[in-house]
Amino acid sequence: MKVIDLAHEVEPNMPLYPGQPAPRFKPLFQIEKDGYNLTEITMIGHHGTHVDAPLHMVKGGAPMNQVALERLVGPALVVDCTRVEGRKITAKHLEAEAADLKPGMVLLIRTGMSAFWGTDKYINEFPYPDASACEWIVKHAPGCVGFDTLSPDPVDSPDFGAHRTILPAGIPIIENLTNLDKLPRTGATFVAAPLKMAVDGSSVRAVAII
Repeated sequence: MKVIDLAHEVEPNMPLYPGQPAPRFKPLFQIEKDGYNLTEITMIGHHGTHVDAPLHMVKGGAPMNQVALERLVGPALVVDCTRVEGRKITAKHLEAEAADLKPGMVLLIRTGMSAFWGTDKYINEFPYPDASACEWIVKHAPGCVGFDTLSPDPVDSPDFGAHRTILPAGIPIIENLTNLDKLPRTGATFVAAPLKMAVDGSSVRAVAII
């Protein structure tokens, strides 16, 4: 068995979605004084590699603790979108690369942008699915869909169209994945277990098992 880490590290100086506060780590107890270490962690559920629950963009949508784990664990299909012209990923591209996607599988969109983690390019120049691609994703009903990008919507999106198409269908969105280039197109089992909380999203340690 081989386990591949698909998550970025959560740290104070990590890349953030514009406007988000940085995570903070405050030592409350230390071995030297107290005999043990205990750290207070202050962060939002959307730091780093994380899952968006439907509640993130859907009024009355399912919070994280109501998203079935079966949606976040399963056989993965990795779609190569590294050669997409421009920034828009279309339904035509997905149909050509992922026609064998079965309902319930984990759909992973590989753009190669994780190589630019920590740069302005990662924040402002990542590819994203257009309306036709989002509709294709909903039609083919994967358990969840993951991206190695900051978001499925550009940061200047006026309406968060990808989120507002995919999440209402009950399909969780996973953002900021990495190491998708280390996965085979098929044959890996994907796992992204969020914290069990009634919130709109959760950071995860996503992994692939081969």
